[in-house]
Amino acid sequence: NPKEQTRWYKLDYKYSSDDKVFYKTSHRKFTSKINHININDDFMYLLGYWLGDGWLNKNTRYEKQYGLKYSRWDICVDKKNQPFIDKIKNVLSNLGLDYETSYGLKNDKKQSSTLNFYIKDPLFCEWWYDNFGAHCDDKRIPEWVLELPQNKLKHLLAGIIDSDGCIYKNIIEISLVNENLIHQIFDLFICLKQLPNIGYQLKKGVTPSGKYYETMMHIITVFNCDEIVANCLKSSRYDKTQNKNFGNNSKFMYENDDLYYRIEKIKK
Repeated sequence: NPKEQTRWYKLDYKYSSDDKVFYKTSHRKFTSKINHININDDFMYLLGYWLGDGWLNKNTRYEKQYGLKYSRWDICVDKKNQPFIDKIKNVLSNLGLDYETSYGLKNDKKQSSTLNFYIKDPLFCEWWYDNFGAHCDDKRIPEWVLELPQNKLKHLLAGIIDSDGCIYKNIIEISLVNENLIHQIFDLFICLKQLPNIGYQLKKGVTPSGKYYETMMHIITVFNCDEIVANCLKSSRYDKTQNKNFGNNSKFMYENDDLYYRIEKIKK
């Protein structure tokens, strides 16, 4: 069409007219404020909490233009639970991580039940995704974390319990949709010489839109674990007086740092 005109303008120049305008592609250079992260007790707790109540936000535009799939790291906390809010603030500050907060993804204080802590840093998100995943279906604990000293693993479990765990009397219960992750958490308890049980439960329900759904929940229960809950904010719910000696009834037995699993009968 001879009446159409094509003009080129700098990206920082705003132009409005009836003419057809093309904009040059932006070659953006990303840098991260996070040069290093200390893998200390605070980091382990934060990782554990994120595995329970965190995610990475996908950015389709960034992925298409820059090859960076995620641009924002998030965790959420009950907005009425001030001790947990203070704990996450302290952990993030101690790690030197710059963060912002919002009430839910839409920052609606009245409608949202959570306070979100988030970090906008695509390069940090890329590193996090490579190591720990992004969402409930692909979250994982990498091998290098599982090989850390036991004290750090206790702080990792403390974060998981505070976010996605339940404490009742002398029992810890952790429920997750992610089967692979629940088995890794099971292995963590074994590494710490705890005696976990693992099972599953089919949850059924109806969404607000009326759709029926079924979700398989994978569940770990652990008894007599006062050393594990010592680092949890939920530790006050644990009743050490309920601890029991399972004796020969236990499914597991430790001897010379080897773990044995009791079986009822051997089929010939």
